[in-house]
Amino acid sequence: MPQEFWIKITAIGLIAAGLIATLVWELRKPKRDPNENPDTKRMNDMLKD
Repeated sequence: MPQEFWIKITAIGLIAAGLIATLVWELRKPKRDPNENPDTKRMNDMLKD
């Protein structure tokens, strides 16, 4: 196999691994509801009044 072939495979592999890692990281992060945090809720209530 030529060396260029392995360089391309490695580059594609690294990009794919990065994308998958980013996707997994984003999915694992808990989704924050703005009203869940009491401080944010208090601020929102104050702004509504």
